[in-house]
Amino acid sequence: MFMPGYHSCDVNVGYYTEIRGLDVAPTGTVIKNLWSSDSCGNALCNFWRAVENVQLGNDSGTVSWHVSQAAPMRRTYVKGNITLG
Repeated sequence: MFMPGYHSCDVNVGYYTEIRGLDVAPTGTVIKNLWSSDSCGNALCNFWRAVENVQLGNDSGTVSWHVSQAAPMRRTYVKGNITLG
């Protein structure tokens, strides 16, 4: 869980991990870089992870979301580049 504000960090969302912003609006909690790595060569083994209620990236940040199933991205504002797989 991330408190409201800007977080200049790199977050790798792994198995059984949920990233959640604690502000009322998604734009109140900003995470610069977030990714769910493609560790097995394809996204079919990336599941049971989530991100919710945050703003991801900024003008220089990146978001990479390579997932299969049970991996929701809810109430998320992406600013900048996003790579989906």
